[in-house]
Amino acid sequence: MTQFTKDAVKKLSASLNEPEWMLEFRLNAFDLYESMPMPTTKDEEWRRTDIRRFKFDQIGPSVNGDAAAETAVPDFMGNQLTEDKAGGNMLQVDGVTRRLELSDELKAQGVIFCDMHTAVSNHPALVKEYFMTKGVLPGEGKFAALHAAFWRGGTFLYVPKNVKAAAPVHTVLWSVNGKTFTHTLVVLDDGAEAIFMDEYASAGREGQAFHNGAIELLVGDNASLI
Repeated sequence: MTQFTKDAVKKLSASLNEPEWMLEFRLNAFDLYESMPMPTTKDEEWRRTDIRRFKFDQIGPSVNGDAAAETAVPDFMGNQLTEDKAGGNMLQVDGVTRRLELSDELKAQGVIFCDMHTAVSNHPALVKEYFMTKGVLPGEGKFAALHAAFWRGGTFLYVPKNVKAAAPVHTVLWSVNGKTFTHTLVVLDDGAEAIFMDEYASAGREGQAFHNGAIELLVGDNASLI
């Protein structure tokens, strides 16, 4: 996987205007990635997944944000969000947010719903506490470390203690370039309740595609996530 380099990590982080602490997180994860062997069918978790035919030299980081911002989205994707009676809606294309809505009612309840990059900028304390520290860990394997180094896009949902979110929250992640590293982080504090829909779809394309995403659902004591 020759396109995944330390310089590529730095380029991705710079393109996203990330703070130094997230760049450091990515670089540490990249060091882990380089130190770990590629999984084989001899590993218990990979016994039924043979990746030997996958052409890893043809994949690389998802960095083409300008193209994603201009890509046409099928009408049915937008219609799904419009028709929902949701308290929050988000549409992303290849990790770039194209649409984000959160009801005044959920805002008043203290619910935070945004893309992961906005969370890094606006809610760093929460991200530092929960992002890949309690659910998916960078050291779990080579692809977990690769994700931690090159993640792009995804959803952040935080529901404060004892808050019962008044309406569902819906995210649609649309992939065009065939390379996705999205990260979904949902945190419900103790006694909180929420309904969350996380939907993935892609355009028809020839050739192989690569999705190395992660989903972390962190639910506190006496909390309920549907």
